[in-house]
Amino acid sequence: MNTGAFLIANLLLAGAVQAAESWLKPGFICTGNSFFYVDFSLLLLLAVTALLYFAVCFAGKLSGCTAKGEWTVVIRYRGKIVRLEGLADTGNLLTDFFTGLPVVICGREVYSELTGGELSEEIVPDGMRLIPCSTVSESGLMPIMRPDELIIICGENGERKSAGALVGFGNCGRRAVFNPELIKY
Repeated sequence: MNTGAFLIANLLLAGAVQAAESWLKPGFICTGNSFFYVDFSLLLLLAVTALLYFAVCFAGKLSGCTAKGEWTVVIRYRGKIVRLEGLADTGNLLTDFFTGLPVVICGREVYSELTGGELSEEIVPDGMRLIPCSTVSESGLMPIMRPDELIIICGENGERKSAGALVGFGNCGRRAVFNPELIKY
């Protein structure tokens, strides 16, 4: 897949440069047997890069929340509601292999707040299952469950997004760690 994307990107770039050189006949593009050279100044490169960077930042501000913002995650399960500080983490790629749903990771103490019971290392409670999970420091099995509702709220503008995700219980304190893909529309 990555090789295919690499080849397609190269073919598109080569085609665009070849088309620009043959149709527009600019004096700053030189092509050879297997190379092309675009002759522009370092000052122009820096100016265009800075302009594009600010344009992307401005577009992000206009669109609302960014993954770097403050988040609140609300989990509702069997009539109980828990509000947690959210953390958008691109490293959280954990998904349930049965349903394909992403997993939002919460602290183990959140399970007690949601169910009133204790989460044991030996016995998996009803309505839960274990999935393999590995982090930088450890690997093992993580208990997961399907909440009745999971909502992610942006701290900047108060926008609410209902997320179709499962909840896993690990060692992350009173936080909910989620993949930023959950907040994209």
